[in-house]
Amino acid sequence: MNRRSALKNLRAGLFVAGGVSLTGCVSAGNDVLSSGSTETICIAVISDTHIRRSSRDELTDLTDQKHRYEEFVTAMNTDVRPDFVVHLGDLIDGRSPDNDPYCSEDTAVHRISKGKRLIHDRLSMPTYTVMGNHEYKGPNWDRERIRRAINDQWTRRSDTWYCIDRKGVRFLFLNTSCPVTNHRHHAMPAEEFAWLYDILEDTDRPLVAFMHVPATQGCGDRYDQFKREDEVRRLLSSDENPNVITGIFGHSHHSDSWNRLRSQHDEYGTMYYHTSNIHEWMGDSSQIPWAVLKIDLQRDRFRFSAGAGVTDSGEYRTTWIQSIAN
Repeated sequence: MNRRSALKNLRAGLFVAGGVSLTGCVSAGNDVLSSGSTETICIAVISDTHIRRSSRDELTDLTDQKHRYEEFVTAMNTDVRPDFVVHLGDLIDGRSPDNDPYCSEDTAVHRISKGKRLIHDRLSMPTYTVMGNHEYKGPNWDRERIRRAINDQWTRRSDTWYCIDRKGVRFLFLNTSCPVTNHRHHAMPAEEFAWLYDILEDTDRPLVAFMHVPATQGCGDRYDQFKREDEVRRLLSSDENPNVITGIFGHSHHSDSWNRLRSQHDEYGTMYYHTSNIHEWMGDSSQIPWAVLKIDLQRDRFRFSAGAGVTDSGEYRTTWIQSIAN
């Protein structure tokens, strides 16, 4: 079924049963748009918060970051009020002992707990998380312990990739950050690829993919890539799956050119979007360090907005509106 057929069925009020499907995708409530509805799906995206130690080598008030977290939580709960929030990874500034002798496994777990208390636990809507590369930085960390600190249901590595169905749209949460060598090379595990193939074959509805390390090479550095990402691009292309709307990623804030560049085409013409991040904009209150994605199936379009207060609003775009139908 192509994207237009999926949209047509959704407008006709096609009911999708709740619960867990054979592919492990959870129907997250209010899963269908009624005929004639103009209701949109609103998702807020935050990434690369990099919870870290203070200058005194311990987690204290995080004064250089806390005001930005407060701003984000307040905006979500009182103004934006999205259906859910997505954290695109690098919740913490996890580092190897060579780069940060204070970042033991215990410290990493403490930073994760601190970040969740500052952000996730204070939001009045659900928050979904993907793994970032900094959650893997400690070469000797107990991976299960780190995963469970992020989500107490993540006992297996395979728990870190999953999907939800919300209001007729399927949202994929991919783990593109698994370390390969030196924690600068990333990968999607083979079992995740098998899962992705099954999910896409089973998907007959509009689809959005979230990931940390981009499938589009980001800034072009090897650090911005993961193994077999070209295969992911092909799987998420309109040639292979016309239901795919877009991909959203974080991670690529380490290049100055990405401070304001927020979109990237792949070779198939699929648009990917890079979100702002609190880590990059800690000291600049003119910037909005999160993104908002609004999907309107009735009007066949979505709107992605990221950042604000750019140096030259005529030169740098911060909002895109696209059709979601072929």
